Amino acid sequence: MLLNNQTRSELWRLIYKLLHDAIFLLILVLGCFLLVEGIAPGLFTPLVSFSKIAILLSILILATGLLTPYVAPATPLAQQKTRLIWALGAFAIILVANSLFSFKLWENVIITLLTIAIAFFLSKSLEEK
Repeated sequence: MLLNNQTRSELWRLIYKLLHDAIFLLILVLGCFLLVEGIAPGLFTPLVSFSKIAILLSILILATGLLTPYVAPATPLAQQKTRLIWALGAFAIILVANSLFSFKLWENVIITLLTIAIAFFLSKSLEEK
């Protein structure tokens, strides 16, 4: 069966969108499994290994990443991406701050300064490339 370029492009886009949906659903299932395991330990662990779910999720993400050059998004989403990055960054800062409550003040200062230094040098090295 020979496909013309437009049909092939639409097929790749369909597969790409299905992979995205599968990743979303698998992350949702993994989150529900972890929630149930937190409430009732040992309920799903004998039936489904979390490593199998993680491996399947990794394969789906890899397949999506390999398919991305063949499927160009129709519209740029730069504004939405920047808002998402700021929201995720704020959420990460809240999580880190929450985890630092158990440490002493001087430990918090050292951890915070090292984290800022690592983030600064990482951003500088990524900008160079």
